[in-house]
Amino acid sequence: MAFPRVRFTIRRVMVFVALAAVVSGLASRIQRVSEANVREACCNNLRNIALAVTVFSEAKGSYPAGTVANDRFPTERRLSWLVAIAAYLDQWRWLLDLDRPWDADENRVTRGQGTVGPPTAVGRLHIMTCPAASGGREEHMPGWTWYVGIAGLGPDAPELPVGHPRAGVFGYDRRTKPADITDGLATTLLIAETDVDNGPWTAGGPTTVRGLDPSRKPYIGPGRPFGGFHPGSVVVAFADGSVRPLRDTIDPKVFEALSTAAGGEALPAAWDR
Repeated sequence: MAFPRVRFTIRRVMVFVALAAVVSGLASRIQRVSEANVREACCNNLRNIALAVTVFSEAKGSYPAGTVANDRFPTERRLSWLVAIAAYLDQWRWLLDLDRPWDADENRVTRGQGTVGPPTAVGRLHIMTCPAASGGREEHMPGWTWYVGIAGLGPDAPELPVGHPRAGVFGYDRRTKPADITDGLATTLLIAETDVDNGPWTAGGPTTVRGLDPSRKPYIGPGRPFGGFHPGSVVVAFADGSVRPLRDTIDPKVFEALSTAAGGEALPAAWDR
């Protein structure tokens, strides 16, 4: 009489194991779908920002400088290129004082053009925030960004002149024209996501403009200079306005070549696969 009971117990165990496998597979599939949705939301943020940069360049004849020009303040206290494109990015018109640094009291609270009532704090903006960003739900004042303009190759890249072989699109005082990007708009990095050294979207300096520092390879992944949000990839925008995820296994030399606007590097076939 004991053997049938043992067989019944084994049968139940086998059913439980099978059910556990199904549940585990379903959970894994849901997680993959969730990760894909988060990455797509991040891509949409970058598409909108890249579109605003493109519209700015068409209106002004060049991409925005990395900081709003102001010789009275160091670059890290100037307002950022994101402030320069804000009018093309959102219907809300931030009334920031362009003659003052980003951390001036006048630029910590503001109100939209044509509105009445008390000033509104320059808080978190969804379009500046990757949904997977650590601290992305916190109400920093001013709000933070997790997207930075790419300045080229080298920690000094933001200070290089237009046409320098290591210069990228964004420089602190550099106004790059589309014609200056001889490496090709579709293969020159414009913006990338980062989970390192984040800060206010209104702030100039390394908070919003960065070059690739060869001493910090690998460039992509958790705790690295770029990416860290989406497993196996980093979401980037190119100078033609296109947005795509790049694998974190991309050859660092290729990523460096993509960071420059007129470096003359030859990219290998299928470099993005």
